[in-house]
Amino acid sequence: MNVKYSNYMILANDFLQKDHLPKAREAFHKSLAFAKTSKEKIDSLFELADLDLQLGYYEEAEKFFKKILQIKDYPGAYYGLALVGENLGHPTDVIIKNYQEAIALDPYYTKAYYYLAHLYFDLEDYAKAEELFLQCIQLEPEDFVTYNDLGSLYEKNQVYDRAKKYFLKSLSLCPTYAKALYNMGVIENRLGNPRKALDYYEKSLEEYSHPYTYLNMSAIYFALKEDKNAKRILIQGLAHHNDSVNLHFNLACAYVHLGKPLKARKELKEAIKINPRAEEWAKTDLDLKEIAKEL
Repeated sequence: MNVKYSNYMILANDFLQKDHLPKAREAFHKSLAFAKTSKEKIDSLFELADLDLQLGYYEEAEKFFKKILQIKDYPGAYYGLALVGENLGHPTDVIIKNYQEAIALDPYYTKAYYYLAHLYFDLEDYAKAEELFLQCIQLEPEDFVTYNDLGSLYEKNQVYDRAKKYFLKSLSLCPTYAKALYNMGVIENRLGNPRKALDYYEKSLEEYSHPYTYLNMSAIYFALKEDKNAKRILIQGLAHHNDSVNLHFNLACAYVHLGKPLKARKELKEAIKINPRAEEWAKTDLDLKEIAKEL
């Protein structure tokens, strides 16, 4: 038994559990110095590469992944190189090839399918992204995150009924998943069900507060001619996100609707402090163009 190697690996993992990442990194380096077999070297190198990815040391991580591949074709190393490539802006074809190499070596490597699907999504190759997301689901049918992301792909392509199906599937597996709750709000509103949309947005806020959720809710209230509710939800959002230019801007609109121009001006000024471009937006906004003239 390689005692020194094993002790440093145990020590490194102990530091990881305590979130002492620099100390863990040092211990993994020491384990590598005492590694004798190919497996020991690969294990230490992979831990170092993975840790450097977390720390944002992408060039160092890349070196470790490449060292692994000098020893053995290892799916995790190709997957790691793909992630490094995305962070360092490597050519897209190289990144895709690395994901594909990982999958070729391990057809059950769901993370490689998942991130490759997102890469194709970003490239607007929706057919390929759909294919890969579906493969992820086949491999991990309980993965609520992938169901949600597949729903987002259909929502992007305006296939709303299918998007709703996958968002609901995500929520059936994890009823508190904030992203799927938010996405159901988006879909229900697009399908002409604003009250249902508001219910889903409210549920998403119970799990996670995001400015866009408050903004979307205010937009629905404006459309329903419920300006007081729009004001209420925007004030609620600003209690959590006071640096949001859009929340201040929309609250200024709400005050105009409610016949309170002084408060509208105050909120518009707050928006402009955060982003000076808000003044230009106001000049072309039907609600705020008169207020903007007075600034």
